Amino acid sequence: MLDIDIEPRYGILFIRLSGNLNKQNSKSLNSVNKLLKQVGIRNVVFNLQNLETIDKEGTKALSRSCHIGKNNNGTICLCIKDNIAIMKKIKFLLDKMAVAPDELSALKIINV
Repeated sequence: MLDIDIEPRYGILFIRLSGNLNKQNSKSLNSVNKLLKQVGIRNVVFNLQNLETIDKEGTKALSRSCHIGKNNNGTICLCIKDNIAIMKKIKFLLDKMAVAPDELSALKIINV
C-alpha cells in the first residue's frame, strides 16, 4: 500500500510518500504528475522518509515526477535519511536532485 500526502506550503509542494512504491501502485503518482504539469509547480519536496520499499516501476514513477518538476525550472528536493535500501535504488536521482535529511533542511535548500 502507498499513501501520498500532498501539502502546499511556503510556495513549495510537499509530497510525502509512505508505504511501498511498487508496480501495483506506482500509477497513483500519475495524479501528482498531472498536477505538476497542469499547474506548473516549480518547487517540490518529495519526502521519502516513511517509504518502506521501492521497486523498479516505483523508481521510474518517482523519476518521472522529479523530471516534470525540473522541467518547470524549479528546484526538486528529496528528503531521505538512513534508508540505505531505498537510497541504493534511487541513487541516480540522488546524484541529480537536491537531497536533505528532513523538510526543514529542504526549505533552506529551496530558499523561496
